Amino acid sequence: MKFLFDNNLSPSLARSLAADFPHCAHCADLGLTNADDLTVWTYARVNGFTLITKDNDFNALVTLRGFPHE
Repeated sequence: MKFLFDNNLSPSLARSLAADFPHCAHCADLGLTNADDLTVWTYARVNGFTLITKDNDFNALVTLRGFPHE
């Protein structure tokens, strides 16, 4: 499973889970530090990531476009 941690979460989460989930990444690791929500959502969808966030704005994207990784 591939997890993408949003900018509102600590980059250390991806590093601490890397042993069990080697395909974890944080937005900062992928050059998405200043990316808007739609850009992050699209990156997750195109690259097969499950997006981990605590940002409520993603609820609207999920409602309109579905989950990034289905």
